[in-house]
Amino acid sequence: MAWLIRKHALPAAARHACTIHDYLVFSICELSRPISDPTNAASWGCYVLDQNDWNDKALNQLGIPLSLMPLVVSSGSQAGELSQAASRRWAIPAGTPVAAALGDNQASLLATLTDMDHDLALTLGTGGQLSAVVKSSVTVPHGTCELRPFPGDRMLLVAAVLSGGSAWAWLAHTVQDWLQTFGVSTVNESEIYQRLNQLGMQAKADLQ
Repeated sequence: MAWLIRKHALPAAARHACTIHDYLVFSICELSRPISDPTNAASWGCYVLDQNDWNDKALNQLGIPLSLMPLVVSSGSQAGELSQAASRRWAIPAGTPVAAALGDNQASLLATLTDMDHDLALTLGTGGQLSAVVKSSVTVPHGTCELRPFPGDRMLLVAAVLSGGSAWAWLAHTVQDWLQTFGVSTVNESEIYQRLNQLGMQAKADLQ
């Protein structure tokens, strides 16, 4: 947005900005202004955790009007109600309460962790994330890990790298190349991934 504003390329009709999932809530509830919860707001880089609001000074330095930013509400807050148009499209009763959208990282952990006080979550996509749910009072040295908002007055401690899934793919391709180099019959890539997953789970069991 800062680049668009500096280049005078921001559409003249632009009134608000938001994430794609905040836009979905905005649209299906026909809100007058997008709503964002802390798990989404923190991903913008202009959000102050302890104030639960946008960093006015940073936005001003970037030349971004505060009026463009979505309204920040608490996680789990009701954003609005399902509109008549959305009701007809999806056959869900109009007026159904719709909560503010959650960040994808936080939502995935809410859906998968069985013991949030003790479980660690390893997410491998293009990159990789190691996440732990911690108390809101936790602090970490600068530059080591990232603290992200998490529902229930908690925080998410995250160590993120860019090479998670890409590294896993590299390993599978390397194993395949080695097998071919040694004259071993070609092994299907999906079989290599399956075997690597089995070995990984076995290593986990051995550590326990």
